[in-house]
Amino acid sequence: MHPSWNILRFEEQLIEAEEKIDTDCDNHYLLKLIKDKIIVTQKNAPDIIISEEKINLSMLTENDREILDSGISVNSEYELLEILESFR
Repeated sequence: MHPSWNILRFEEQLIEAEEKIDTDCDNHYLLKLIKDKIIVTQKNAPDIIISEEKINLSMLTENDREILDSGISVNSEYELLEILESFR
């Protein structure tokens, strides 16, 4: 057995195990405000732009701009779509 695997169940015809991997998968994203656009990148490939959404900066509060300037971590495609929808 691999040392990073944890056996969950062991039966005569079945072994159920899990491996915990400490890295971001392709469904983890980072949203960041750059000029007048929200740029979406994958966390594990920050040079690849997934989406660019032009927004009206006047609709953002100063606090919203600070949060977007520092970046918002998103853990699923569904959560990403919800956030982007709120800016449309």
